[in-house]
Amino acid sequence: MCGDLEESQRAAQEAEDAFTRIRPADEPPHTAFFDEAELSATLGVAHQIAAKQTSGRQRTHRAEQSLALLTNALRLRPAARVRSRAFDHIGLARTHLAVGELAGACQEATTALTIAEGLHSTRIADRLSELHDETETYASSSDISVLRERLEDAVTTMR
Repeated sequence: MCGDLEESQRAAQEAEDAFTRIRPADEPPHTAFFDEAELSATLGVAHQIAAKQTSGRQRTHRAEQSLALLTNALRLRPAARVRSRAFDHIGLARTHLAVGELAGACQEATTALTIAEGLHSTRIADRLSELHDETETYASSSDISVLRERLEDAVTTMR
């Protein structure tokens, strides 16, 4: 987020290495939330942010890492973690959008909206609002235009 992409890559690798050394039985109960799925999601979003700050092959590489990590987070998430699953799909949509993959962005955003239906979450509403803002560049696309309307409606309903 601060623009030091090499340092962020080093810190991400350090976090992954530290996570492999964790022995769950030795950890306090309040850390149980931060499981492998949460680590993957956090690092996936970090790579998404880095993709937005780079160009060319570096952007593509960071986006691919983001997609792989967020997909892994979804694979590992318990079904009961509905809000987290919505965040993961929003992250995937934002990553697709960062590299101009509009179809992927629409598909993931639609899934996130379906999952988030009925939830009242300021944090999800904030992420959906950010996604809405990021789609403005592509507003002339009919699919994106429809998505933008759905995002606006969802944000209004959630808050």
